[in-house]
Amino acid sequence: QHGNGRFVITLDPNDKLPGQQAYQGIVPIDGESIAVIIENYMMRSEQLDTKLWLATNDQVTRGLLLQKLPNHGGIELAANTSQEDEEDAWNRAVLLGNTLKYDELVNTDINTLMTRLFWEETIRVFDLQHPQFQCSCNREKVGNMLKMLGQEEINSAIAELNQLSINCDFCGKHYSFDQVDCAQLFALDNVIEGIDTPSQQKH
Repeated sequence: QHGNGRFVITLDPNDKLPGQQAYQGIVPIDGESIAVIIENYMMRSEQLDTKLWLATNDQVTRGLLLQKLPNHGGIELAANTSQEDEEDAWNRAVLLGNTLKYDELVNTDINTLMTRLFWEETIRVFDLQHPQFQCSCNREKVGNMLKMLGQEEINSAIAELNQLSINCDFCGKHYSFDQVDCAQLFALDNVIEGIDTPSQQKH
């Protein structure tokens, strides 16, 4: 708000390597719609030309994404394909996408829509997937985050507030820690620190 808003995209793959953290990209809110903001994010973060059309009603949310893929790592362009040909193909695809109407995007099935828009192109449609929202936050992770702040800082905050309230930035779930909860966070560490190392001296 007031020019200080930030747009955040979090990528948290299921097949992370051990110790790998979710990737979070943060950019200024630059654009008058979510679609334009995402387009600007992709250009800044991924350096990929991207066009996105979104539509939603009380039953469905649909979108069409066009993205110019880099030449390396994909199918090589034909030897006689010039930079101008490539740019013309991209511009043509964007122009066709711009003909898409809100009602058409919301109410038309994907196969019909793709055939209608890109009838001159070879189209490959992948199997339908149903994304679901899921957050990996839990009380233990929030507790570990509090422990990283240190017992002195947590004790000071509890003395002032009587209770610590933490909301997950991703899903909005609320976590509360009172004085007893916070004491338990450090209880095991304090017990371990209080145990004297057995003497190495033999009697």
